[in-house]
Amino acid sequence: MERRFSVEFLMAVAGLGALFLDYRFEAATVLFLYFLAEYFEGYIQDRAKRTVEKISKVIPENARIISQGEEKSVNVNEVETGSILLIKPGERIP
Repeated sequence: MERRFSVEFLMAVAGLGALFLDYRFEAATVLFLYFLAEYFEGYIQDRAKRTVEKISKVIPENARIISQGEEKSVNVNEVETGSILLIKPGERIP
């Protein structure tokens, strides 16, 4: 079984090591930059999640296909590879 150290553990060791060597400013700087990076990572993840949710709201749920010369409206999950889609001007592509 392979053991791996977490980033939090490594940052704590770095901070404590710097304090032990009496590099207080460096310890504070390292920990501040780590927490700042964690904050921005969470912020970016939240923005990406909201963006994906907004995009998924505008994706059409139904598609018009032409099958055997007739136009049919079907759920996008039922569209098979090779189907002919009918998309009118101004419509979103399913």
